[in-house]
Amino acid sequence: MGFAALSVLFGVMLVRRRAKDFPFFTALVGFDALQSVVLPLFSTKLRIYYGLYWAGQIVDLLLQLAVVVEIARHVFKPFGRWAAGARRFWIAASSLCLVLALGLAFLAQPQGTNSGWSWVLRGDLFAIMLTCMVSVVVLITARRYGLSWRNHVMGLAQGWTFWAFITFAVETCQSYWGYSSIYFLLFLISAFAGVLAQGYWMIVFWRNEPVREITPEMHQILVERQRELDYYVAKLVHPHTRRS
Repeated sequence: MGFAALSVLFGVMLVRRRAKDFPFFTALVGFDALQSVVLPLFSTKLRIYYGLYWAGQIVDLLLQLAVVVEIARHVFKPFGRWAAGARRFWIAASSLCLVLALGLAFLAQPQGTNSGWSWVLRGDLFAIMLTCMVSVVVLITARRYGLSWRNHVMGLAQGWTFWAFITFAVETCQSYWGYSSIYFLLFLISAFAGVLAQGYWMIVFWRNEPVREITPEMHQILVERQRELDYYVAKLVHPHTRRS
């Protein structure tokens, strides 16, 4: 991902005060922007460069997984609490995605320069497959909870799914073909997909959200919250009042 696009996106998240609702996504964008500046400074010191690179890969992976969980939290926990049946669905869907990603990663036979590098490529495939699968599950399920396509969560999920799918396809091709003549072309495709996703997120997060459609399920949650508030207010005013 390019430094310029990442910097602009990071600025949008801060200026428009979106970081409060999406702290992990903001952290990922900022971290990637920082990496793109720091790594070239050590390009001639290979030992330091590779140390920073692999440490950055681990942090980047953890932040990517955190972003997927962050998207799911907004989708499955409207108004700060789990929607009916959403917790079990999320656990079941995530577990299935985890098993499928692990299975496909072990079945893959990446063309690494040695066995250690092959396992690194397997790890990359596992990470991107997991994020891609979970992103698709969240994106499909989001419609059930009345999220508009212009909603910030929906926009983040759509851009993330697009980027994850393209990256998954590129990582798969690179793992099988290795460092062939097509490697650089695949890298450019992945980078271009990242820039497109960043441009889309800039537009999404710069705009204000439309008023969210209140589904019957969301309405019921609001009613229950109001009842709880009424009960505790009554207890404060009339301490001996019993809840009916």
